[in-house]
Amino acid sequence: MDSLVPAFVAALLAGLNDRPAWRAAIDADARGSLGLVVVATVLAQALVGAAAALGGNLIAASLAPNARALLLGFALLCAGIGGLWPAKPPKPSAGGVAGLSVTIIAGCFSDRAAFVTFALAARGPSSVLAGIGGAAGGIVLAVVAVALGARAWRRVAGPGAALASNAVLILVGTVAGLSALRLI
Repeated sequence: MDSLVPAFVAALLAGLNDRPAWRAAIDADARGSLGLVVVATVLAQALVGAAAALGGNLIAASLAPNARALLLGFALLCAGIGGLWPAKPPKPSAGGVAGLSVTIIAGCFSDRAAFVTFALAARGPSSVLAGIGGAAGGIVLAVVAVALGARAWRRVAGPGAALASNAVLILVGTVAGLSALRLI
């Protein structure tokens, strides 16, 4: 649980105003097929979570404990600072199921939550649980976005929620980074 819950919460905070959930809502609205978009998003988030967990596990052995903590602080800071700029609205995915899947997978790999999940997998005791937590957070956001629709999702994940989530990520990232450097 030391890796699962932090990755889940970090994915929720980093993904709240990021593009993957927004893209899922736009694709569901454009296609009228909620189930297809949810299945494609679940598969994409699972693939990204597995890749982040594998990458974190591979790099963890080569990093000292303080370096792993610094990587986590850096990832949280990048996620928080990167979220301060508004995301460009994604366009609906072109093509059939294959086009939808490729677009969603590519969007999830560029997600800020994926980097945080990678860092948590490297830092925490269980990279598998970090990957599951990161994927679950992304899935929850996407399912809620699809259920609400693109317009309602943008109201929920609007500037106020974005500012609050990014402030938390920046604060926690700063504390983690300074702690890794043994300055606090």
